[in-house]
Amino acid sequence: MTHACSLEKSSFSLNLVREAATDALRRVLGSLNLGDIELFVEPRLLSLFHHAISLSGEDLTVLRVREIHSLASPSAPLMPTSTVVYIVRPQTTHVQLVAQHLLQQLRGASSSSSVVLHTGTWNALCADVLSRAGVDNQVAVHPFQLGFIPTDNDMLTLAHDTLLRDCYIQNNKTTLTELGHALHVLQQTTGDIPTVHYKGELAKAVWKSLSEFNAASPPPSSRPKKLRIDHMIILDRKLDYIAPLSTPLTYKSQKNKAWFHAFVFF
Repeated sequence: MTHACSLEKSSFSLNLVREAATDALRRVLGSLNLGDIELFVEPRLLSLFHHAISLSGEDLTVLRVREIHSLASPSAPLMPTSTVVYIVRPQTTHVQLVAQHLLQQLRGASSSSSVVLHTGTWNALCADVLSRAGVDNQVAVHPFQLGFIPTDNDMLTLAHDTLLRDCYIQNNKTTLTELGHALHVLQQTTGDIPTVHYKGELAKAVWKSLSEFNAASPPPSSRPKKLRIDHMIILDRKLDYIAPLSTPLTYKSQKNKAWFHAFVFF
C-alpha cells in the first residue's frame, strides 16, 4: 500500500477535503453509539481509504473500531457485542457484497447488529438488492459524506473504473448522480464554483444533478482564497478520448496555466 500524499503542497489545500471526510466519519460513527465496531470496506474503496481518511490508531480506539476488513475477504470472527459497519459506494455490485456478508452472518447465528454507510445517494436499485436477499430488515442504512478522494496535491478521484461501461452498455446511470453529489460535497468544503460548463450528454446529467443538490443545500458563498475555484469544466470522455489528454488540458498544463480552474473527466 502506497503512503498517502501529505497534500501540504496542494494548490487548492486538498488537505481540507481529507479533513472534512475524516470529520464526517467521526460524526456518523459517534452519533450512532454503536459500541465496538468491525469495519468492512468494499475493496476498491479500501485501497484508497488511507488517501480519503486520516485516522490514527488512537482515533480508531476512541471510535471503538476494533479492526478494518476488506468486504471481499472472508469475515473475521466477531465478538458477540460488535457492530458490523459496512462502508460502500451506492452501486448494486457493492451492495451485493453487503447482502452476501449479511447472509453469512445470519447463517453463523451471529447476533451482531449491522449498519451500512453509503458514500453517495442511496437509490432504489441498492435498496432492492437488500430486499431481494431478505436482509433489508437486518441492517440500518445511513449516509456518509465522503465525496472525492484526494490522491495527490492537485488530483481527486471517485475511483469508478467502469463508469462508461455502466452508462452505455448496462444503461445504469446512477453513478452520474453520485458524481454530481461528490461535486456538491466538494463545494461544501471549497465554496461555490460560480461558473460550470459541460460538454456531452453524460456531462449534462452530472451538471443537472449537481444543480439539484446545490438548490437543496446551497454551498457557502464565501471561499478561502487558496481554495478558490472560479470555473469548472465537465467533459464526457466518450465524445473524444484524445482531447482530455491533449494540450491544453494535460495535467501539467492545468498546473501551469489554470490554477483556479477545475476539470472533471469521466
